[in-house]
Amino acid sequence: STNNAAAFAETVEQALSGLNLNAENLQYKEYLEKHPDLPGETLAQYRAQLEIIEKVVEHLDGDSSSHSLEEKNSRFEVLLDLLQRVWLYS
Repeated sequence: STNNAAAFAETVEQALSGLNLNAENLQYKEYLEKHPDLPGETLAQYRAQLEIIEKVVEHLDGDSSSHSLEEKNSRFEVLLDLLQRVWLYS
């Protein structure tokens, strides 16, 4: 629905803006390996973000045009929840 799409767009924007991504740290795993000296809280935050991002990627990889509308809505809700969780760690 239109409300879901608007909520999704807003959540994605908030999640991505809060991540402070730049060319050097777009690849979380490599960034964490290159910066083992990050403060403990920051490292824990980045690791939590990485875990959720991996779940988002896995979730998106499972999308299919053959899913029913009910399944698509359910998958949308899961994705929205994951993106909100990423934003909470930003």
